[in-house]
Amino acid sequence: MDDQVVGTLCQSIITDVEHVSAEKMYDTNAVYQTLEAHFPNAEIVIPPKDNTFADEIHHSKRMSNLIGCFALGIIGWQSVRQYITLQKD
Repeated sequence: MDDQVVGTLCQSIITDVEHVSAEKMYDTNAVYQTLEAHFPNAEIVIPPKDNTFADEIHHSKRMSNLIGCFALGIIGWQSVRQYITLQKD
């Protein structure tokens, strides 16, 4: 269902997009596929869900984020990928 919301949102954007960040709840192959279909040259930065494991069926940009998190740790990955979390009050 998240990919449907993402697809609707993407259709309303009429400018070039170079970077897309989202919370880990959007870490699905369907969301990555939707984002890449709308913004093929964009850097997609979504932290992996806690239960995500490496698998060849994952979208390549999703695997890149997963491997980066494991290699750098979540804080290091966030810094390198310019991922900013919003504080909830």
